[in-house]
Amino acid sequence: MIQKSYLYCFVTILFFSTLEVVGKIIGSTISPIGVTAFRFLVGGLVLLPFAIGALRKRPQVFKAIDVLKIVIPGILNVAIAMLLLQFSIFYGKASLSAIIVSGNPIFVALFGWLILRERLNRFQVIGAFLGIVGLSFVILAEPSVLQGSRNILLGAALATAAAVTFGLYTVISKKYVFQYGIFVFNSFSFISGAVILLIIAAIFRLPLVSKLSLINVSAVLYLGIFVTGFAYYLFFEGLKNIPTALGSMFFYLKPFIASFLAVLFLHEHIFPLQIVGVLIVIFGMNFNRFRKKPDST
Repeated sequence: MIQKSYLYCFVTILFFSTLEVVGKIIGSTISPIGVTAFRFLVGGLVLLPFAIGALRKRPQVFKAIDVLKIVIPGILNVAIAMLLLQFSIFYGKASLSAIIVSGNPIFVALFGWLILRERLNRFQVIGAFLGIVGLSFVILAEPSVLQGSRNILLGAALATAAAVTFGLYTVISKKYVFQYGIFVFNSFSFISGAVILLIIAAIFRLPLVSKLSLINVSAVLYLGIFVTGFAYYLFFEGLKNIPTALGSMFFYLKPFIASFLAVLFLHEHIFPLQIVGVLIVIFGMNFNRFRKKPDST
């Protein structure tokens, strides 16, 4: 069961690693608000039939507090964390945004300790520290950052904020996911977060789409169905049997996968020191495995 949970988290990261590249490709035709709102609206609607089926099997009367427990994490995830990430992709580099947001396990571990009282062993602490070191290597090896490029620095700052807020969302959502069920929680929280964004866009008359094409419509559908609906389901299914800190450690694989995709499809440059940093990150992700297991006899 635990091995299956790790597999679910790994597949989740494979899908999550395509987000920045696809978002960068369509970023000039659909605004960051549009991309975020549409992909979570699609993802929420894809999961909606399963959510309705789950409610029919276990009828549940929703009170105001129950609605808040679903809507507030939805706003935190969709209207804040993922919107910040999309803006970081828009202004900066896809690979750099992916690398920085991959540091969210650091904040997951911190918030998990503060909110859920999940214990951290010294191997997890060392692994998180190595993750920070590796991410620092990757970021500082980027010449645009050292040269003070406004767009790159803004993108890096937005990605950092996205990592913090997504870490908080992961911890807050864990108990609510188990309380209401994966399909119910994800579907309703995605839709509510997307609707909030669309309402904000309507109030302030913010443009969502500048040009419709088969490519960007297909890209949004991919982001909604697979990166949002299917991947989030797998992520929380994986967290059922493992601590949030361990499950989120798979985010440390995202820099390697996302950077490879950015080089392949966006022709972005990856520097030797960044490769070293990614290797340190992967080593840190696996550091917890080095602890001695208690004898079963």
